[in-house]
Amino acid sequence: MDSYLALRFELEQAKNAAEISARIDLLTNIYNRRAFYEIAQQHLIEAQRYHRSLSIVMLDIDHFESINDSFGHAVGDAVLVKLANLLNQQSRRD
Repeated sequence: MDSYLALRFELEQAKNAAEISARIDLLTNIYNRRAFYEIAQQHLIEAQRYHRSLSIVMLDIDHFESINDSFGHAVGDAVLVKLANLLNQQSRRD
C-alpha cells in the first residue's frame, strides 16, 4: 500500500509540474499566452459579476526579430528576460 501511495504522490507531482510548465514560459518565467487568456477571462467574468472596472494589458514587441538578427539570440533572450522582470516588478499582484 505504501508503494501505491508513493506512486500516486509522484504522479500527482508530475501532473502539477506539467500543468505549470504548460502555463509558464521557461525563459522569462512569466505566464504564456495560454495562461494569459485563461486568467484574463476569469478576471473579466469576476469584474462583470461585481460591476468592477478592469484593465488588462497584453503587449507585443514590434520588430523584435531585428534584435535577434542584429545581435544574436542570446541578446534577444536577455532583452526578453529583462522586459519580463520589469513588467513583473511593476505589476499588481492579486
